[in-house]
Amino acid sequence: MKIDFLSPKGPLPTEQVGLSELRSKLPSAWKGYANLYIRNERRRGQDREVDVVLITPDRLILVDLKHVRGKIESRSGTWYVDGEDFGQSAAVKIRENAKVLAEIIRKQVGHIPGAPRSKARSFLLIPHRI
Repeated sequence: MKIDFLSPKGPLPTEQVGLSELRSKLPSAWKGYANLYIRNERRRGQDREVDVVLITPDRLILVDLKHVRGKIESRSGTWYVDGEDFGQSAAVKIRENAKVLAEIIRKQVGHIPGAPRSKARSFLLIPHRI
């Protein structure tokens, strides 16, 4: 599978392992884009970053790559790694990003007769745990 980078800086070094896993294990017919920013119309100035968007024949999959070692716990939408507050749950964040992107797509294609409903799904990848 090919992944194009939308940022001239390319991926963070910690994201390289996850990107390699995606490239080697997913179907070659799928297409990926890394380092995408989604404009949040509801909250101006709070654009959303997505590590990878996968384009498949029937859906979009948003992937958040995390390089986290230790015991991960999720409590009330907050991640704790080895008992330390790690901030907002990455699973919650990427799920919200998928909802925002699906809403944008629906607005853009909603006026086209026969256009399919957009399906945007989210996925969290912690490469060293594979």
